[in-house]
Amino acid sequence: HIGTFKLVTMIEKMRATIIELGGEIRFSTRVDGLHMEDGQITGVTLSNGEEIKSRHVVLAVGHSARDTFEMLHERGVYMEAKPFSVGFRIEHKQSMIDEARFGPNAGHPILG
Repeated sequence: HIGTFKLVTMIEKMRATIIELGGEIRFSTRVDGLHMEDGQITGVTLSNGEEIKSRHVVLAVGHSARDTFEMLHERGVYMEAKPFSVGFRIEHKQSMIDEARFGPNAGHPILG
């Protein structure tokens, strides 16, 4: 465990480096399709219909993207389990969590 403060700095630098090298980072964006020729990825189709052509695609879906794994498997993309996992934790005040969960009812005495 490297700690939250080191991890935040590391991720910020990694993101900046990817962008400096001409890469893009997309958040809350689902890949719905792969473009392939001769067994090679040539691009992707996003959930909003946008098509991106590229010879290189980095897929960072996390561990719960079963729909994406199924789509990749159906298209014959080779996958293997990794011997490690990288993640991070975000800490929020309980009031913020309650508001996200309960909306306008957050803070109601019956909810605790």
